[in-house]
Amino acid sequence: MTTRTRTLIVTPSGLLDYNKKKCPPQVNELKAFEEDLIRMTENIQYRKVNNSFLSSLRSDAAKINASGKVYVFADKTRNLYKLDKASYEKLFNENSTAKYKRAKDDTMDVIANDLFKIADKLDVSDKIDTMTVKQAFITLKDHKDSFAAKPSYRLINPAKSEMGKVSKVILDTINTKIRSMSKVNQWRNTLSVIDWFRHIPDKNRCTFVVFDIVDFYPSISSVLQLTALSWAKTFTNITQSNTSFKIQWNILKRIPTRMTAHGQCNLCTKEKLAILSADKASLLNKRSEIVSKCRHSNRRYTRPANRRDPP
Repeated sequence: MTTRTRTLIVTPSGLLDYNKKKCPPQVNELKAFEEDLIRMTENIQYRKVNNSFLSSLRSDAAKINASGKVYVFADKTRNLYKLDKASYEKLFNENSTAKYKRAKDDTMDVIANDLFKIADKLDVSDKIDTMTVKQAFITLKDHKDSFAAKPSYRLINPAKSEMGKVSKVILDTINTKIRSMSKVNQWRNTLSVIDWFRHIPDKNRCTFVVFDIVDFYPSISSVLQLTALSWAKTFTNITQSNTSFKIQWNILKRIPTRMTAHGQCNLCTKEKLAILSADKASLLNKRSEIVSKCRHSNRRYTRPANRRDPP
């Protein structure tokens, strides 16, 4: 529960919302209420409750901590596997060096500098965290049929940058245009697959083809990425700024004008058009006004949507 406003930073994409790092200012009218709320939490008293589930949980946690073993999660199930430290390190090294090579010591600094340049162009460099170094780990693919005879593993890299949102917005826009022009199915979730399956005529005459992509992420190279972008250019215009991960914010132009209780507001429409047509970077954070409800409550500023202004 909070009595202050949580502020988001809107980047030129219009869709990349980053949490503002500064604490929201205190509202003087709610200062007494905040103090009373804090005092309520200070006066809370707790009593010891015996719960069989929590007792079992504490007992299991104590056994895990005292075992000296490494507990490895399964890839797509809830199973846990217990390995000794030497075996886990051997498996981890084998899986990490099979498709990847060791990077130089300054690689992280180079990546961090590139990310900072992109964030600086988007004017969010002081609102996002730098990419942190996190230990990679492996999971066991026990859902595979050959797991008992030939166990396989998945290498997970938990280090992710917040600037990944930039690439996602660009690729989503490109993929949407490719899907609409090529008429090729690209399912993004289970619901879209079910909807596609329901509309297939004569299902009894169709056949499913089952396949598995092996080493999907390791096979993605810079050459493959550039080849894919070149192919995508045959369907849509990909500017150099998009290729170098600079956001184009014309996505906002597709947002429809909101309807108010009295009709469509002239002032709202003019404000939105002014913001969208402006080139100034200072106006990019005005997206809240583009998608917000009408702020002009006076009836004389509004008109029905089906009525035109006199010339």
